[in-house]
Amino acid sequence: MSDFIDTVHPTLRPIVRDFLAKCNYPFELSVCGGYMLEVDGINYRSGVTFIDPNVTNIPTMFCNPATAGVIKLVYSNAGKEKFRIVTRNIQNGRARDAEHKKSVETLSSRRALKGMLTHITPIGLKELARDATGKADAAVREWKEEFSNTLYRAFRGAHNATIVEEVQHLQALGVEFKTPEFKYIAETAIAAFTESERRKSIRINKYFVKIQKDGSVGTIDPYQIITIFGKFETLPPYIQEAVGVLKLMDANKNIPEVGVNVGDNMFWVFQKVEE
Repeated sequence: MSDFIDTVHPTLRPIVRDFLAKCNYPFELSVCGGYMLEVDGINYRSGVTFIDPNVTNIPTMFCNPATAGVIKLVYSNAGKEKFRIVTRNIQNGRARDAEHKKSVETLSSRRALKGMLTHITPIGLKELARDATGKADAAVREWKEEFSNTLYRAFRGAHNATIVEEVQHLQALGVEFKTPEFKYIAETAIAAFTESERRKSIRINKYFVKIQKDGSVGTIDPYQIITIFGKFETLPPYIQEAVGVLKLMDANKNIPEVGVNVGDNMFWVFQKVEE
């Protein structure tokens, strides 16, 4: 780390050191921006990227998906040195380009440090969950709509429940159907309809689970309440069982009624609640 700091522009160097000392988080450092030529002919890095070591694959505004933020040394139109802080936590709608929309600038090193402590923050559990929530919703939707094509083919917009009731009544009377369409309804579509209706009546509670590198586990329940468990074995049994099965799946694969493995030791666990 010290070798990298030595390559940072002397104006940025103390701010980066102070930030790392005060933020109380083990950010990793990487290169950002080009080089600036000093009077004595030495090139220094004009920007520093702060990487969250606990994140590897969620999408952010940066090329590196684990980037928490950036500090850059830039020049104003008047030729004065100023500091630009770029993070996903800033929204500047009046700015002219993508980077400026996500940045604040100041001539003061003190304000730059304060801005870094405010805006360059770890990528939190809710942020991870928000970026992966589409995969959970898609898995639930896929499961609930599995028989939609079968039902459409059988009923084509008719009142499904009425046709099912009538066909079941005729079956109970011992009627054998002649046409392929009604045979398909009796042999395939009724079972699909029954299962589809059952699935529609089930509420799916979704729990986001992130296993940290230190072995602790963070969860977010359906009410957006975060709970941190010291170790995996202290999780509720149904979450332990679900995660144990999902670990066997490739990333971005789901198991119906169980959950989704979204990669990087992150999971959505489903809990069925019968209505």
